[in-house]
Amino acid sequence: MEWIGWFLEEESRMLLSSKIGGTKGPSFGNTAFDYKNKYVWDIKSHSVEDKNGVSKTECILNDEEAIDRALNEYGVVGFVIYTYKPDYDISGDFKKWHDELKGEISEYEKERMKRNAPSRSRKSGCVIKSLIIIKLTKEDIEKGQREGWIKDFQKGMRNADGSPRRNKITIKIDKVPANCIIVKSGPNLF
Repeated sequence: MEWIGWFLEEESRMLLSSKIGGTKGPSFGNTAFDYKNKYVWDIKSHSVEDKNGVSKTECILNDEEAIDRALNEYGVVGFVIYTYKPDYDISGDFKKWHDELKGEISEYEKERMKRNAPSRSRKSGCVIKSLIIIKLTKEDIEKGQREGWIKDFQKGMRNADGSPRRNKITIKIDKVPANCIIVKSGPNLF
């Protein structure tokens, strides 16, 4: 479903590794970080609006426990965040193609159909708007939680297989303090 994120992770890791070295990041529990050089990094993609055109500034980061473990080991965790404007599959053609590519209906999809729940809107394309690279320490995260630019996310939610999801954190990318920002590039980046 989130092919844009997977694509940007793979391309970014290859580019970073070839230009400045580094490796695939470590795993903490079930959470694998995308890249490691001096610090541990995760590469994120963030849609700047939902399917109704409503602006979204909260970006989902990572598993709260994995971030904490990475901070304990490395002292800093970095995030490379691409913001993008999505093209949504209004016609349903992309969903049809995606369903054919999958080959069979997943148990999660069968359960969704039983509940008569609507299928999630798929993103069929995107235009990159900006790149924001941030670094966070444990103190930054605690400060962000106190000030409200970092929040908990997905408590009580479930995975495609029905198992409970681990708590994640979100960050309001428009409220990140300047001391946490390494790079911030605008719409003319690409």
